[in-house]
Amino acid sequence: MNIKDQINQDCKNAIKAQDELKSTTLRMLKSALHNEEIKKQDELNDAEICNILNKEVKKREEAKKLYLQGNRKELAEKEEKEIEIIKKYLPAQLGDDEIEKEVMATIKTIGASGMQDFGKVMKELMPKLKGRVPGDKVSEILKNKLGGS
Repeated sequence: MNIKDQINQDCKNAIKAQDELKSTTLRMLKSALHNEEIKKQDELNDAEICNILNKEVKKREEAKKLYLQGNRKELAEKEEKEIEIIKKYLPAQLGDDEIEKEVMATIKTIGASGMQDFGKVMKELMPKLKGRVPGDKVSEILKNKLGGS
């Protein structure tokens, strides 16, 4: 079963179970996926679905941060719960150690020696890590390894 079918099935189950938060969150996901399919004029593959899910997680993380700044803890908690629901449909995220190993291997393969090689390394790394790691996290680790702060 692909990710989209799983979301549809879980949404039906959440509606039947009268799980308001889960059903609302999954409906928003279905809507985002549907809108993207309309733009593309074709079915989405799992990689494209993962990209959309990552964008949705990022939106909610930004909203959560703003709610916390505005001292609205109950809304921040709601965003956190939505993030947890969405992350269930994403592939397992890599830890910092695994990202670092991948970064070091790529640096060694390319023979990168400094920040001037940053773009080359990122170009090589991101297709390997796409959907399993946020790009900004990879960028941060790579900058540390190449000596840029």
